[in-house]
Amino acid sequence: MKLPRVFGAMLAAVFVSAAACSVYAEGEIKSADIPGAATADKYIEIQRGLEAAVAACLFNAYVSRGQVNNDQPIVEPQVEITKYGVYFNACGFLDLTDRVTGHRDFEEVDLTAGYKFPLKDIKARLGIIDYLYPNQSSPETREVFGVFEYPNFILTPRIECYYDFVRARGMYVFAALEHEFNLLNDKMRFTPGVSSGWGSSTYNDYFFNAGKGALNDGNVYTQLEYDLTETLTFGVSASYMWLYDADIREGAHDKYFDTKHWIFGVKLEYDM
Repeated sequence: MKLPRVFGAMLAAVFVSAAACSVYAEGEIKSADIPGAATADKYIEIQRGLEAAVAACLFNAYVSRGQVNNDQPIVEPQVEITKYGVYFNACGFLDLTDRVTGHRDFEEVDLTAGYKFPLKDIKARLGIIDYLYPNQSSPETREVFGVFEYPNFILTPRIECYYDFVRARGMYVFAALEHEFNLLNDKMRFTPGVSSGWGSSTYNDYFFNAGKGALNDGNVYTQLEYDLTETLTFGVSASYMWLYDADIREGAHDKYFDTKHWIFGVKLEYDM
């Protein structure tokens, strides 16, 4: 499936405007984070009721849900707009080598539409994601999801549930525990955490050729962010991913580039 020219131009504009230099995983601004790291919720008002942010990251590899899709550097630009709790996110994964697509091009594009519930103590959102692979033979697929997070001053738990209803017809559940340390009058944030993901039998059969429900991936990670200005944030991240189950590891060995991996990244985020 060819990437539409309009969307390709939009991603290019995001990348240029974010001015990121070359740099953990699960959900949406998602994945401008290391696998398992907290979702960035930094937006500012452009017009009444409208919020937006753009970001670009450089990672040494593209790892998602225990799948080492690319063990070479990639750039991840993305843009998100929100109004009245409804939001749209466009995120791309641009190869800097010919490792996956045979040339430097987008190996994956994720389009997300969702709703953020106006709850006081719990962050909750529901939505749908369309996964496109414009320069690969992988077929397009879609997921519905729910994300629930309870921020507090001791330890923040988060659970994310995804159901692929097109190809895998299975569920992936991701849980994380982390704590955010605020430093330098809240201009700097340091966030260490741990996370694990579980896949249903149909999900693991599709992605790992392992037809059983099992714990898939484990992650330890840390992220450091610093507000350069009121609208510009710089961040660095590091994480380590491993696979728990022997059958999952065997499937990953056959389909992906590794069964465990270090992921390092830098990001630049701009609030428009």
